[in-house]
Amino acid sequence: MNKLYSLLFMVGALAMASSCTPEIKDVFDKPAATRIMESIENTKQVLVSAPNGWRVAYQGSSLYGGYNLICQFDKDNGVHCLDVTTQTEDTSHYSVEQSQGVLLSFDSFNKAFHIYSDPVANVGTNGKGYEGDFEFRVLKATADSVIMAGKKHNARIVMTPMAANQKWADFVSQVNTVKQNMKTDRYKLIVGDVTYPCTMSYNVLKATDAEGTVHDIPVIYTPAGLDVLTPVTLNGKVISGFTYTE
Repeated sequence: MNKLYSLLFMVGALAMASSCTPEIKDVFDKPAATRIMESIENTKQVLVSAPNGWRVAYQGSSLYGGYNLICQFDKDNGVHCLDVTTQTEDTSHYSVEQSQGVLLSFDSFNKAFHIYSDPVANVGTNGKGYEGDFEFRVLKATADSVIMAGKKHNARIVMTPMAANQKWADFVSQVNTVKQNMKTDRYKLIVGDVTYPCTMSYNVLKATDAEGTVHDIPVIYTPAGLDVLTPVTLNGKVISGFTYTE
């Protein structure tokens, strides 16, 4: 009889526990499909909102550093691109769609853009090229910046709006003038009381320390000098960029 009472008590307790279990409320107030469609629409609106296009700080493999592109998107899924280094221009098609989040794809050939994702580019190992991407996961999209990661190689790509009164030709001239003025066979990077002999390979500053270790510093040229794509620490100091002066 005691066993029967115990069994009935357990069944009753379980019934009470199940009846007291709180309902799980949705974290989001909209279905997933609605949220992703809104994110896609917001991303496209941001892309076309820059009246003078976007400066793209592009990078593929860290072996080659960063390269400047200017891209202007229109509402009909057209994009006009300019490669600042070669001054090549082309217009092609882009799309914004869902693929584990929002994906921006330069989905038709653009000779100014696809050189960096072309596996037979005149750089590096044949079949790899710059190891860049033409499809990007959009991590952030606001009027101030669009931050993305390459779908295949995961390199971080940052786009910032060109100033409305900035002529593209003037930007190209400013960047290439700084690059030419800073060009030399050897550099010295002075950090506090330590001097690092350096060379430049593609857009990577290679700094050698006293032990012979080479520190690669991928950079991108700007009208003001050099931005370091990923800040590095040398002699206890964080190196994030260099300002050119005559």
